[in-house]
Amino acid sequence: MKRRGPAALTLLLVSLLVLAVLPVVVERAASARLREISEVEDPARALATQLQLALTQEVAGVRAFLLTGDERYDAAHRSARATRARAIARLQPLVPRLGPAVQARVESLNAQLDAQDARLDTLFASPQSRQAYVDHLDEAQSRLEAATAAVVSLDGEISRVAASRSAQIRTLERVSAALTVFLVLVAAVAALLVARFGRGYRRLAEEAERRREELERVSESRTRLMRGFSHDVKNPLGAADGHAALLQEGVLGELSARQCESVGSIRRSIQTSLKLIGDLLDVARAEAGQIEITHAPTDVAAIVREVAEDFRAQAESSGQTLEIHTPESLPTSTDEARVAQVLANLLSNAVKYAPGAPVTVSALDGGHPDDAPRRGEWIAVRVSDKGPGIPPEKQKWVFEEFTRLESDAKRGAGVGLAISRRLARMLGGELTVASEVGRGATFTLWLPQSPIDEGRVVT
Repeated sequence: MKRRGPAALTLLLVSLLVLAVLPVVVERAASARLREISEVEDPARALATQLQLALTQEVAGVRAFLLTGDERYDAAHRSARATRARAIARLQPLVPRLGPAVQARVESLNAQLDAQDARLDTLFASPQSRQAYVDHLDEAQSRLEAATAAVVSLDGEISRVAASRSAQIRTLERVSAALTVFLVLVAAVAALLVARFGRGYRRLAEEAERRREELERVSESRTRLMRGFSHDVKNPLGAADGHAALLQEGVLGELSARQCESVGSIRRSIQTSLKLIGDLLDVARAEAGQIEITHAPTDVAAIVREVAEDFRAQAESSGQTLEIHTPESLPTSTDEARVAQVLANLLSNAVKYAPGAPVTVSALDGGHPDDAPRRGEWIAVRVSDKGPGIPPEKQKWVFEEFTRLESDAKRGAGVGLAISRRLARMLGGELTVASEVGRGATFTLWLPQSPIDEGRVVT
């Protein structure tokens, strides 16, 4: 009996452990596939539908122009072509995640469309007689209809990929349900065998509760330690910077050029450390829910110009040009200091990671842009550089705390973008990135176009 009790208890615990882990594993696997469907297949199918519509409009426009010569139909055809080009450009980043069959169809479609566009451009390059246009009607329509058929085939392949992933989710759910039933039966039998050991189970439950509380205390201690350490280190660093400033300014006696350069390096290192400490304090405040956002009437365009000008000298010293494009005014209700903090971090990264490359800062009334984080009217503040860019597989990690894409220590601790995204979301907006390797990166701070609201505080 003594042996059967621990054995039954072990069986029960193992069954309960698997029952606890199994839903998490299945949920993660199913969520990954659902994410692929929502982030890849669904947008890809919508873009394929948009391509079909654009090609249908293009067929109609080309046919009408060849038959009538009316310039309005030529304009309609070119507008449909532009819509089609935008849809393909948005589809292109999704293609690698849809598999080789979809990729092959997209490449074939691009080749067809390039040949078709070149043929039509040649045909329309110089005026011809009405009969000459009519003679080319069948050929042009045939090419366009072939492209339309290729898009239909592409849509079918995307649907097949989506159906395959949906089938995988259903299989996971069936296997999970069967395993759950089996494990529940095993656990029930084991529970009956160890019913008389209830006191021992209660002790285990008490121990589990104690560990949970200990984990909470450890987590709280970590937050307090980060806040206390940051404050304790910040004060002596600030004092050291003050003394270094006195040396650099010659208050304590003239220094040689080499000594001034060395003191300047010391001050820059201190400033970098102070900025890192400030970022760590922001992390601690965010974890403790102590960051406040105060909404007030704000001119976003003025903030962008002011912060960008603060970085002009730093950019030029790195061999960069800094261009600023803003309207005269972009009024909204937001927290001016937090917007400036996010923008300063984005500009600092652009100067740091793209030395020698041009940097562009722009702010515009985006209205209802397609790439907005959600529905609504937005102000988009973009910081673009022509630096090395961010690989697609690493873009999802750049907003994680303590994540650095490069191991070089001078690149920072990797908390600036994490804090910036938190602040953007607390402002009611979002921070996004778009990048291609070798072509630079664009970070966009989305701010909602809110009515002017005096003194509203959000934590």
